[in-house]
Amino acid sequence: MTRTSNTISLALFALGLTACKDGGDGPLDDTSPAADGPMALVTTVAQDYATGSFGSVSLEDWTVNDSLFLTTGDAALSVDEGVIYQINRYGYDNVRRYTPGEWAAPVWERSTGDRTNPYDAVTCAGKLFVSLYNDDALAVLDPATGDLVSEVDLSGAVLQGGPEPEATEMIVRGDSLYVALNGLDQANDWASVGGAVVEVDCAAETVTGRWAVGGNTQLHAWDGAGLLISAEALDGAGAGVWSLDPDEDELTKLIDGDRLSGAISDVAASGTDALILAPSEDYSSYTMTCADLATGALTELASFSEYLPKAEANDRGEAWVIARWGWADPENDKPGIYVVDLAACALKNADAPITFELAPYDLDWL
Repeated sequence: MTRTSNTISLALFALGLTACKDGGDGPLDDTSPAADGPMALVTTVAQDYATGSFGSVSLEDWTVNDSLFLTTGDAALSVDEGVIYQINRYGYDNVRRYTPGEWAAPVWERSTGDRTNPYDAVTCAGKLFVSLYNDDALAVLDPATGDLVSEVDLSGAVLQGGPEPEATEMIVRGDSLYVALNGLDQANDWASVGGAVVEVDCAAETVTGRWAVGGNTQLHAWDGAGLLISAEALDGAGAGVWSLDPDEDELTKLIDGDRLSGAISDVAASGTDALILAPSEDYSSYTMTCADLATGALTELASFSEYLPKAEANDRGEAWVIARWGWADPENDKPGIYVVDLAACALKNADAPITFELAPYDLDWL
């Protein structure tokens, strides 16, 4: 996994690998049509991380279309211009392209190489870039065929504790690609050694910029100015949130790290309204905190025994928050998706999360 707060999940997932059969290839329901209107696409996972599935949720009425096809127990997804890339990460190492509504089989499936651990996939300048957590390069694929075309060398961005720069989230701005490098020493209890964000010229396939930030660096989708970053210990403080203006080469602190706990699991933002997910010091609980990115004001919204690893903002001013079984009280946890009105700092479904047969793992918008 890619974050300090996910280390326990990695251990659970590794234990569950022995129960997984053939990587979870087959469709559960290959006749299900694509839902009408805007939707969230969701990968889900079993409690032992041995297998998963793929589903959708209508943004209009939250109707769930569950178990469209089986996935692995570490399955992510990325939606780009109506095309779905389903990524099977640790131990599976492949990317699949799907056409919405055609779930019986992918358009193509391609391996990224043994133990490369693909993390994200985005298109830029007509190419499909795939970040590889355990490699020192970005894979560049032909989006139509999935064939490997070339790679982008990241070895110059490798930090102490390498050899991998641990590339994760990617954001496209024009013809440039921005890539988060986690900066964790995997051989030393995943200790933070300082992360970075690098800029890649998509046409030339070369690194053209690098900004050093704190360890556990994450990039977040944002409709505000610049790029939104969360990281640990950028200036000796705790976890915090920054904006990066690549054109002006300016990194600006938006949320002071010492006002949060020691880590951030994710941030979802719409304009200056944001939601920050943060674990307690012992990871026994997670807190949703609303943030005003213009003023730095923080408002605690709710605390959960569930594990809250991910939040995504949509164009409706909502943050959809994934909740999975935690470690303090898993028998009473409610895995599902919680929806937050960002402007109002209010939970829309506090008592009844959107649920699936399994627990949600990753999500994106179609």
